[in-house]
Amino acid sequence: MITLARYTDQELLDLIQQKATEFGRTPRVTEMEVYKTILRRFGSWKKALNKLELKPFGKESMYTDEELLNILREEKCKLGRIPKYVEVKQGCTIRRRFGSWRAALVKSGLQPTKSLEQS
Repeated sequence: MITLARYTDQELLDLIQQKATEFGRTPRVTEMEVYKTILRRFGSWKKALNKLELKPFGKESMYTDEELLNILREEKCKLGRIPKYVEVKQGCTIRRRFGSWRAALVKSGLQPTKSLEQS
């Protein structure tokens, strides 16, 4: 059993970086042998990755901010109106990335209506 005191913060970050280099992508938390130590030390996997300026592996990292904003713009063109959250396949990702659906709409240049703010 590996204990918390065995590694310095920098050594834990180095282990994450080594895995990222080995995989050619950000590792998942469960791909780390010492993931429990990392979580206890940094408070969360995301906080540890932020220290290395790595993005979490998964659907959210598949898109840049601009790609997500373009998806919103494209959906508006297809629908002929501003899309609702549930009408966009990447709705969860967009909402998480920008903090809210309304914030994403504003950032994309679309003006949300009152009814969309509640969607």
